[in-house]
Amino acid sequence: MKEGKKILIIEDEIIIAENMKLMIGELEGYSLPDIACSTDEAIEVLKNNRPDLILLDIRLGEGKNGIDFSDTLNEMEIPFLFVTSHGDSTTVSHAISKAPLGYIIKPVNDQMMRSQLQLAFSKLQLIQYYSFREGHHDIRIPEKEILFLRSDKIYTELHTKDMRYVIRKSTKNILDELESEMIQTHRSYF
Repeated sequence: MKEGKKILIIEDEIIIAENMKLMIGELEGYSLPDIACSTDEAIEVLKNNRPDLILLDIRLGEGKNGIDFSDTLNEMEIPFLFVTSHGDSTTVSHAISKAPLGYIIKPVNDQMMRSQLQLAFSKLQLIQYYSFREGHHDIRIPEKEILFLRSDKIYTELHTKDMRYVIRKSTKNILDELESEMIQTHRSYF
C-alpha cells in the first residue's frame, strides 16, 4: 500500500465510494482511503485513525446527513470536502456555511478528483499544525491556538484555550518542530 496523505471517504453508496477510492489510488502522494458508509462508521474510524482530509457526502442514508456531521468535523479540526449530487443554491449555500475546503458535484471524474485534492491540500499548507500522539490517538492542533508551553524535564505541557496536553518530549524538541517562534517568558515557560 502506498504511503501518503490519509483520506477518509464517507459515502453511503458503496459503488461511488469504491470508485473514488480507485481514483485516489491512482494518484501519487495519497494512501488508499478508508471508507465509512455512515456517520456512525466514520466516528468508529476516527477513534483510531486521523485522516488528513475527509470526502463527505451530503445526503447519507441513515443517521446524520453530511452537513450536520460537518459540525463534528469542525470541532475535531478535521478538514473536509463535500461530495454530492446536489448543486441547488440552497444546499450549496448551507454547505458553504460549514467552511469546507471544497464542493465536488457528482459524478466525479479523475481530473476533478486530482484538482480538488491538490487545491484542498494547498489550502491546508497555509495553516501550520503541530501534531503528536496521545495514547492511541493522533492529535493535530493549529499552532496559532497554542497559548504556551510549560517545561517539566522530559515532559512538556502544551496549553490551548480549552485543553492541556502532556507530551513525553522535551520542550526544546517541540520548539524545534514548531513552525511558529515562541519566546521564553520564564525558565519553564514559553
